[in-house]
Parts: sequence; C-alpha cells; structure tokens
Amino acid sequence: MLLYSKAYGSDYLSQVIYATGANPVGLSVVDVNNDNKPDITITNYGAHNIRVYFNTGNGTFVTPTIYPAGVSPHSLRVADVNNDNKLDIVVSNTNWNNVGVLLNTGTGTFQPQITYSTGIRPLFVDVEDVNRDGKPDIVVPNASSSNIGILFNIGNGTFLPQITYATTSSPLHTVITDVNGDNIPDLITTNYS
Repeated sequence: MLLYSKAYGSDYLSQVIYATGANPVGLSVVDVNNDNKPDITITNYGAHNIRVYFNTGNGTFVTPTIYPAGVSPHSLRVADVNNDNKLDIVVSNTNWNNVGVLLNTGTGTFQPQITYSTGIRPLFVDVEDVNRDGKPDIVVPNASSSNIGILFNIGNGTFLPQITYATTSSPLHTVITDVNGDNIPDLITTNYS
C-alpha cells in the first residue's frame, strides 16, 4: 500500500509504503476508533483477511490489526449497521459466496465476522438504506449468478436472507442513488459480460 504526503502549496512529495497481505483489493479510509483521525481498512484477497491501520495523527499509521475474513475478500464498506454510533465492516467474500459483517466493539476493534449467504462470486458490496426504514441494508452484485442480492437489516446489525433481482450477465459493481427525483433510491449496475 502506498501513501503519498503533500506539503502545503506543492505537489505530492513522497510516498510511504505500508506492508499488506497478498493482493490488497478493497480500501476504505474513515475513522473507525472515534479519535477524529481517518484510519485505513483494506481487504487482502490472497491472504483472506482484513487489515485495519490506525492513524497516529501525523500522517503515519501503526502496525495493522488483522482480522480473518472469508476466502478471497474483495470489497468492503465501513458503516454503522447496528445503530450504536460505531462504524462496522461489511466485506464480500468472493469465493465463499457470502458477505461478512464485523461489528465494532467501540475502540476500533472488531468482533469475528458473521456471514450471510449470497449468490455466486459476490465481488463488490454496498451498504445503503434501500427501503427507507433508517437501517442500512447490504447490496451485493453476484457476478456468476447474474443477479443483485439485497439483504435487509433487521436493525441490530443482523440481516435477513437475500432477495435477488435478475440482471444481464456478470454484474460487478453497483451504485445506489435517486435517478428519477422521487426520493426513492434506485440501483445502477455494471454488467461485465
């Protein structure tokens, strides 16, 4: 992983390199331990884990905390899924055909993942309140099932089994936004094949 620092009024000057596991893919930069400093969270597709790098406050990061994930974790989102004002991790475990939810204990450490079945090869994951009940839901394109799965949030950080919507071949990525101005979130997907 590369991190570039920038001096005031100049171009990027230098890079700092932090070791990751094999094949880092997913990335999020948000404050997961509530100290007002953005931390780095990544998935290691080849090492089957998630790493969290805490920000020291001066642009450097401590040795990461490593959490086991499913086989080939690809994408992740960081969001408060159980309404406790602590950011949790949701990860797509591509070759396990599931998504994992790691709940934040409150200090930026995470409980072991709870997994939920998806279709085949969930590459990306999104977290958004799609049914407007105030609870963020999980949206996952199942590439080899040619569908989009939605797992509705019960409200305590647990999710119902996925409901699927057919797509054309190999949906890879989704964006959720209101495209027709009716204040209802719509779903856009890329279909790779």
